[in-house]
Amino acid sequence: MSSFSEALKLARLERAQAFQLSKKDPSTVTSKTTSSLSAKSCFNPQPDPSPASLSRPSNIDPEVWSSLPESIKKELAQDASDASPLPQTMQTTSVKRGKRGFAEESLLEVSGASDSSFLGIPFVRDLIKSGQLIMRPPMTRPSHFGGGGARLGGGKKAKVDHTGSSAASAIDLSSPPSSPPLPPTTSSSSSSSSSTQPPSSFTLPIHTQNLWFDMAHQQPRMSHLLKNHFLPPPSPIVLMQELTGDLLPYLNSSNKLIHTQQLSPGLRSGVGIDLAYGCGVIIDPGSPEYVTNFCGTFQFKNSQQARGLTFVCVSPPSSPALKVLLCSTHLESYTGPTSNGSRERELQIKEIETFSKNLVQQGGCEAVVIAGDFNWDDERLPKSKRKLVDKPLLSLLSSPSFFDAYRSLHPTSPGLTYDSKSNAMLSGSLQRRFDRVLVYAPESETGVKALAKEVVITGTSEVPGGLKRINRSGRETPLLPSDHYGIRCTLEFTRTKDGEDKRADGGVK
Repeated sequence: MSSFSEALKLARLERAQAFQLSKKDPSTVTSKTTSSLSAKSCFNPQPDPSPASLSRPSNIDPEVWSSLPESIKKELAQDASDASPLPQTMQTTSVKRGKRGFAEESLLEVSGASDSSFLGIPFVRDLIKSGQLIMRPPMTRPSHFGGGGARLGGGKKAKVDHTGSSAASAIDLSSPPSSPPLPPTTSSSSSSSSSTQPPSSFTLPIHTQNLWFDMAHQQPRMSHLLKNHFLPPPSPIVLMQELTGDLLPYLNSSNKLIHTQQLSPGLRSGVGIDLAYGCGVIIDPGSPEYVTNFCGTFQFKNSQQARGLTFVCVSPPSSPALKVLLCSTHLESYTGPTSNGSRERELQIKEIETFSKNLVQQGGCEAVVIAGDFNWDDERLPKSKRKLVDKPLLSLLSSPSFFDAYRSLHPTSPGLTYDSKSNAMLSGSLQRRFDRVLVYAPESETGVKALAKEVVITGTSEVPGGLKRINRSGRETPLLPSDHYGIRCTLEFTRTKDGEDKRADGGVK
C-alpha cells in the first residue's frame, strides 16, 4: 500500500463491500460476529405472561411486554400478526431492501423506555406495529442487543470483542441513581396546567469527537482525550464516532457508562484496520446534573455503510419533563470517485429531520441534539477553488427550528475540524468543517428555548510524551489524539416563563 490515504479508502470500500455482501448472504459474516450479535446471547426469552388473547408483537421483548398497561397491549396486539419478525442481528439482513440495496424501512431500537408515556406517542406505536422499532429492557445485561452497554472503570480494561459487546456489567437506565436534592424552582405563578409548566433551565455540556479508528498509539490517544477533554468538570456527555472494539477498552473512565450501537460487520481489512466502527455515547449514571431516561439506536434506511443514530435521552432532576435527546451520528463517508456519499448524506439528514420532528411533536422529548461527523462538504475557505460536494446543510431542512450551534456563535470563523494545514499528522490540503452540532428546538411548539452558550474546537494539541507516527507520505510527525478535532459545546434549554406547550395534549408526558 503506497499511502495511508489509499489504505483508508480501501478500508472504507472493503467495509461497504462486506456490509453489502452480508445483506445478500449472512453466512459471509464470521461466526464470531454472528454469535456475538445474536439475540440469544443478549437475553433469555421468558414465557409470555400475557393472556393468550393478547398476542405479543415479536419485536417487543417479553419483559417489556409484561410491564405495559393493558390498554396499550390491546392496541399493539391488534397488529401483532403484521409485525416483522425480531431481527437476529442489528445488521439489516432481515430488513426489506429496495433499489440500490437500501433498506425500505429504518430500524429503531430503544432500551429502558417501556413506560406508557413513551408508548403513548403515535409515532412510536406506528413503528412498533410496522416492526421497525425493537423494544428491549433496560441495559442490565453484559451485552445488550443493538446497543451494548459497558461500564468501564477501576483502571482495568473491559473485556471487549470487535463487535463492541462487553463482558463488563451495565446499569439499569430505567431507574437512575437518586440525585442530591436541588433547591425548589420558584415560579411567578402558582397555577398549573397540562400546557404550562414552571420556568426551568437545563445547562448541558456535550463533547463530540471522531476518535479515528487508526491502529496507531490507541492507548495514549484515548487517555489524552479522557484526561483533557472527556472527564474534566463539568464532565460532558461524550458523543463518539469511529468507535471500534480496539478503542473501547481504553475508554475506561471511572463510573461511566458507554452505550454503543453494535459495531458490525465486525471484520478487519487487509491492511489491519478494524472495519467494525460505529458510534457511542459516554454518560455518567450518577451525575447530579441529569438523569438518563432511555437510550437506543436508529438505523438509516439510506445507507450503504450501516450508518444511523446512537442516542440517549436526558433531563434535569428538577424538571423531568424537560427531556433532551442527544444523538451521535456519522453520516455516509466518501469511498471513491464514483461514491462520494453525497446523495446518501442528503437522504440521511432528511431522515434525521423526520425522526426529530416526530418525537418532539408527539411528546417524546422537548429538543433533539444531533452531533458528530457529518462528512458535510458545503463550505470553502475564500481561496479554495474546489467545487462544493454537498448543498448547504440547513437548506435541506424544512424547519427553521434547527440551528448549527457553532455557527450561532461563530458566524464567520472557518471552524475547521479536519485541517491538513494545522494538524501535523496529516498531509495534503483537505480542510473541512466535517464535525457539527445541530440543535432542534421548536420553541413555538414546546415553550422550550435552546441556546448555544459556548462552542470551542478541541483536540488541537499534541499527545505528550514525544510519540510519533508515520503519515501517508512516509514522514514522521507528532501525534495528535485524532485526525479530526473535537467540538465541546455548552447548550442551555429553558422552559420560558410564558412558554406554552402547543402540542396535542401538551405533549405526551
